[in-house]
Amino acid sequence: MRTTPSQAANKMVDNDAAQFSGPDLNDALVSAMESFRATHPPQSAEAAGHTWTYIVSGSGAEAILILPGLHGLADAAFRYMTALEPHYRVITPNYPAEVMTLAAMADGLAALLDLEGIEQAHVYGGSFGALVAQAFVRCHGARVLSVILEHTLFPRRRNGALILPLMVMARTLPSQISRMLLDLGVTTFQRQITHGREFWTAYFHRAIASFSREDILARLSVLKDFYVHGRASLVKLQDWSGRALIVVAEADSLAPPRDCQDLLAHYAGAEVELMPGSSHMGAVAEPERYIAVYTRFLGIEVGDQRTSA
Repeated sequence: MRTTPSQAANKMVDNDAAQFSGPDLNDALVSAMESFRATHPPQSAEAAGHTWTYIVSGSGAEAILILPGLHGLADAAFRYMTALEPHYRVITPNYPAEVMTLAAMADGLAALLDLEGIEQAHVYGGSFGALVAQAFVRCHGARVLSVILEHTLFPRRRNGALILPLMVMARTLPSQISRMLLDLGVTTFQRQITHGREFWTAYFHRAIASFSREDILARLSVLKDFYVHGRASLVKLQDWSGRALIVVAEADSLAPPRDCQDLLAHYAGAEVELMPGSSHMGAVAEPERYIAVYTRFLGIEVGDQRTSA
């Protein structure tokens, strides 16, 4: 069952109330975000037993599914959506707080595509979104035309050991304290944003301030699922023969270039793009640079309506 865009808007994070300021690029980003929100109202639908809020735009012959990072907010990808919507039907979801595993996330996305009448789609995800993208390929590979994995984590168990204590803290601490700790952790990565930092710092601060305990636990639960079952799940990807692009940032401390070698063992024939000088926040700071890589992979030209992907 779907709801109207105005009803769905009430379920989205109220980022419109955030006050952004600053010269030049920060002001330009504010204007671009305001214009995007005015022309891309969210909608809501029941999919696989959960309520999904999402943005859909474009009218191309093919579709692309853009999967957000840990924040789980669709409009964070507004520059990518506006770049790709002349060529594709673009769908970007908000992650529901009730979805606790990667398989459930993948099944919900498949149901969302069904509601939109989309049989197959290109899939693009960065960081946390890359985990979700891989789960979608694993669970619904026949529906994936190609996959773009950006700043992709590798399931090393020593990293996963950190998730369980974080989940205990999220369950026991007051939600306000959990949000403060999360905001503090994100600050390290915000410093890596070289362009538009003031805008994005305010955006992510507002997003985290809106998180419920359930939102935080859901993200951590999905991460735990990834680190516990990730290696076994990756083996299943060797049977998928679609086109894959793995994008690696040279200065990414969270998903370093060495992790790419491990990923390549599970994606036969994948293309690799190394982004010199870029960090884990490179796609946020330099969208034009990353979009140029993705449009080349997809076979489209910005400003042209053709697609050969």
